[in-house]
Amino acid sequence: MFKLKKITDEDVVRYNTDNIFPDITDELKAVINIKNDLKKGILNYLLKDRAGHQFNAIRLCSVPEDVAPYEEELEDLKMDLEEMADDDIRYKNLQKSVRKLERKVKKLKDPHKYMDTICESFKSCPLYRSGDAPEGCFCPFEYRLVGEWTEGYLQEFEVDISMQGVDKSMISQLVVSDLIIYRCMKAISTTSLVEIGEKQGDFGITYEKKINSYLDIKEKETKNRLKILNNMVGTRADKKKFKVENTKSNQLETAEGGMKQLIKDKESIRKTGMKTLISVNEESKGDKNDSKGDNEIIKGDH
Repeated sequence: MFKLKKITDEDVVRYNTDNIFPDITDELKAVINIKNDLKKGILNYLLKDRAGHQFNAIRLCSVPEDVAPYEEELEDLKMDLEEMADDDIRYKNLQKSVRKLERKVKKLKDPHKYMDTICESFKSCPLYRSGDAPEGCFCPFEYRLVGEWTEGYLQEFEVDISMQGVDKSMISQLVVSDLIIYRCMKAISTTSLVEIGEKQGDFGITYEKKINSYLDIKEKETKNRLKILNNMVGTRADKKKFKVENTKSNQLETAEGGMKQLIKDKESIRKTGMKTLISVNEESKGDKNDSKGDNEIIKGDH
């Protein structure tokens, strides 16, 4: 799995703030240098930017509060309000408190309708169900998935992120698309395929059904993902085609060069005639005879 390097205390000491942020004020540099935890957080943040923006898309855990305590408090306030006289000076203040708490309970009972920062799939999250959701921290499930997806694409498309900036950027987009689709599917697991919306009309509130908005988001992002994939595959196919054509071109140039040299050699032979070749053969033949005689003399000595 693709993992980000952890910034150590030694890294914090080694990195010069001037090299990290050359254009910030001296006052801010001094603050960063004094606070090691802040400097480490900044380095971790920059590391994610360098690895790919998909790591910045990982959700911060955000789940709604437990509504039960607020419901109990609301019941107690309502009872106090009923027992209190209308002319009591505390009545209006208590009435405001009841209304405020009613709105809060309503939001907590349907958080996705009123709170846009809440995790789409918190209801099925084992950490939330056990009361151990890491509120404000990066979702461990998404963090793992982003690392696995990134590693898978790097291997499948044979990308070196230190050298191939364009491919790295496209892989980041692919992983972000996968993450959006993943969130939609998790949200669908805890909701219906249709949504019931309220509409205020002349005769009061009416209710109407419509397709779950997560399905629309998923469909749109799936098309976007396929477009990115096609671009990735097409780019790599073009690269391979260029490589093959370049190899063929080099081979053709070599063959043409060899053919020109052969024609040149034939032309040279035609001009000088065959005498040179014949004389060379005759000399070679004589050398062979001489060698044979030498061999016989050696044998005779033995």
